[in-house]
Formats: sequence, C-alpha cells, structure tokens
Amino acid sequence: MVTGRTKGLTYRGKGNVVLVAAQREGADGTPSEEYILLRADEFGRLRTVGSGGGGAGTNDLRMVKGLGAERWSTPGWYNNAQANFAAVAGEMVYIPILVPQTRTYIRIGTFVQIAGAGATVARLGIYNAQLDSDGLTPSTLLLDAGTVLTDAAVAVEAVISQSLVAATWYFLCIVTDGTPTLRGFDGARAVSVPVSGFGTDLDNGTNGDYDKAVLTTAAVGVGALADPAVAPTNVDEGSLAGFVRLRDV
Repeated sequence: MVTGRTKGLTYRGKGNVVLVAAQREGADGTPSEEYILLRADEFGRLRTVGSGGGGAGTNDLRMVKGLGAERWSTPGWYNNAQANFAAVAGEMVYIPILVPQTRTYIRIGTFVQIAGAGATVARLGIYNAQLDSDGLTPSTLLLDAGTVLTDAAVAVEAVISQSLVAATWYFLCIVTDGTPTLRGFDGARAVSVPVSGFGTDLDNGTNGDYDKAVLTTAAVGVGALADPAVAPTNVDEGSLAGFVRLRDV
C-alpha cells in the first residue's frame, strides 16, 4: 500500500492501482473533493479504471466527482485567495478563459457578497475569441445566459447546456445594472493568468501589470448581449476574473 500527499493531492494504492483525491473550490469558495482511480498498463502509462470490456473511461484520464460535489471554475485561471470588488453599473466585463478539455457546462454564475445600491440583475454570457492586431478580444456571441438577480448576498446561477472545445479561447462576460459587490480573486495573493502565464510573485507580493488581462467597456447595459461583442476599451486587473464561473457537474 502506497499513501501520501503532494500539493493538495492525496493518493493511496496497491500494486498498479492508485486512488487520487483532489480538492476543488465551489462557487462560494467551499472546497469539494473529487476522485480519480488510475492504473498503470503494461507500458507504464496511467489510465482510468473503467468498466470491463474497454468501456467508457478506460483510455483517458477523467475526473470523477465526489459524492454531492459541485465543480465550479474560471477555466485556465488559478488563484489561492478571494476578495470582493464593487461592480460598475452598466460596465461589461470580459474574462478570457482557456478550456483544458472539451466538456459541456451546465451552469454559469456569480457570487454576490453585498447587494449594492440599485443592484437588481446581472446578465451573463460567453463570447468566442479572436486574435487580431489588438490582441485577444471577444468576437461573436456564443451564449446569452440571460439575467440573474443580484439583490441579495448569495450565489446566483443560470442553467445552461454549453459545450466548449479543448484548447480554445473564449470570453465569459458579466454586466450589472447596479453596484453589487461581487466575489473575485485576491490580486495581492497568487493569481495566474491563462493569457500571459504570469502570476504573482513567489512571496505573494503585488505583480504589477502582469495579471491585467480582463477587458471592460462602459455604458453597455443589461439588455440582450450584442453580436458581435461591443469592443472593449480598457484592460483591467485579473482579480475581476472571479466574477464569473462555470460548473460542469
């Protein structure tokens, strides 16, 4: 029997089979545990242990969610702490994401820490991305997820069924009609940005402009999302990337 812990992973196994447990963070910051059961084949390659007869899951590494777990993420981003930021009424926030695996997402949401003055709704969505002379920017509309209420301090979400393709850039987006305080990433701690690959200093100090990857544009409003996207006019800090998260299970 082999047991141990490495960077948040707990593993144990016997022979050529290993059970790995990993923690993920939910939409409200609560950790949930997931499991993956691996075995080494005759060539030493790790594969998931699936059903007999070459059934689904025998040929690729696939996370298996823990009982009762929900899995929320801002794909491609890493952070180890959260902070709260007041939204600007009518300002569209575009968050670049990089999807690691092709999967179907079933929820899109945000966490309202404080219901601000005039805050009633936020509109959420997803745009395709394009790479042009201005860099990576949102292009055509992929999903308008509609609006969610932001008039109370609670996690809010919209039901979706949207497939995103592996190794592809997209932009999540959010715009509010008031000034609620939403939960984002703590930029003074470790934040890693998928666009640049840069993150905060090793001592968790401020990392200057390296994490400025979120795009914004003013005076958009919470009506139906434009197609193509309203062109962004500002580059903002990556801390705002935590404003929108996706759930796949």
